[in-house]
Amino acid sequence: MNGYFRMKDDGMSNQGSHLANWKKIKKLRMDRQISLSSLSRKSGVSKAYLSLLERGKVNNPSLRIVLKIAEALEIDINKLVKSSCTKYK
Repeated sequence: MNGYFRMKDDGMSNQGSHLANWKKIKKLRMDRQISLSSLSRKSGVSKAYLSLLERGKVNNPSLRIVLKIAEALEIDINKLVKSSCTKYK
């Protein structure tokens, strides 16, 4: 399966190496002075779901959601997922 990516999963529901990256959404949003409501409007992702992501309560958002958030924040999606994925060998 060369070239495919898979989310790391350490078996812990609210912990894991990938959660820090989703929590980083808040820092990126705040650095850009974007409110949670504004990010929700720009991305089409509910404010409740964004809040859960920022607090680390969601541990495996879909690629579509991550892409919407990255586009709304005007950042490359790799900035959010780079260290959240491991490449199959």
